[in-house]
Amino acid sequence: MTRYQYYKLATLVILLYFIGLRNTTEGDNHLVSQSIECEQRLIKYKGMYHYQVTYGTACHVMCPCQCTCVPDDKVVTSNCADEFSANITIPYPSDASHLSWAGSVLYEINSKAFKRFPGLHGLQLRNMSLRCLHTGAFDGLTNLSRLALDYNNLTKIETTVFRDLIGLKYLNLEQNIISNITPDVFENLRRLTLLSLSNNQITQILPDIFINLTSLYSIYLSNNLVTQVMSSAFINLPALRRLDLANNHLSEISSDLFRNLPALGELSLPNNNFTEILPDSFNLAKSLVALSFSDNRLNQIVPGAFNNLTSLQGLDFSNNNLYLVSSATYQV
Repeated sequence: MTRYQYYKLATLVILLYFIGLRNTTEGDNHLVSQSIECEQRLIKYKGMYHYQVTYGTACHVMCPCQCTCVPDDKVVTSNCADEFSANITIPYPSDASHLSWAGSVLYEINSKAFKRFPGLHGLQLRNMSLRCLHTGAFDGLTNLSRLALDYNNLTKIETTVFRDLIGLKYLNLEQNIISNITPDVFENLRRLTLLSLSNNQITQILPDIFINLTSLYSIYLSNNLVTQVMSSAFINLPALRRLDLANNHLSEISSDLFRNLPALGELSLPNNNFTEILPDSFNLAKSLVALSFSDNRLNQIVPGAFNNLTSLQGLDFSNNNLYLVSSATYQV
């Protein structure tokens, strides 16, 4: 091979190399462009509407374009940016039966925010940094049966927030910073069966908060700052079976508290500040099956404390300072 032929061949190889490098770079840029400019559309999956986002041609996940989505064992989790906030409008079909915005950022909900969804049965607004529910926020949702508002920053609930939720059966307000509950706030929730207010900052249970919730089966008030439960706090709750007041600051409980709770079967009072149980404290709680006073500061149980508890099957006094239990304690 002559020197001329050698230089010609070398030049051709170098030229081909740069052409290939240019094409590869353009291809990479094209793929990057596809991953940023995603295409989204609504699809129905397991009875709920989701966004299907297509990144290029290889990746299909259910998540808005404003979020970073990570598939993990067939479950897609979303890490949404701060700009995915209160002002964004997500065009779910008006006939949707379940909506979930969990994990997004939404600071407040205005009046009649969901009026486009009269047939809604389930609504999840969990872990969204919610601070305020305006009057009539859920107006028009008369068919709603499940509402999850847990893991937010709500400090109070206005009286008229739930006024239209006449079909609601499940309400979760756990893990907020609610300190005050306005009387009658749950007044129209006649079909409610479960209410959870655990892990808030409630200090007292005032009269008429739970009035006339005739279908209510369970109330969870654990992990609050409750020091007092008014005797008229639970009026006309004929179906209430479970009451959880664990991990509060209670030191006494009135026997009148059970006057309007004929079906109460489980009462949980662990980790409070009880030092004694007064005579006839539970005289009116005749349906009690399970009662827990564990992790308190009880030092004695006086005679007659559990008179007439003929249905009682479980009694827990573990982790107390008991030194005297009278033989008349369990007289029936």
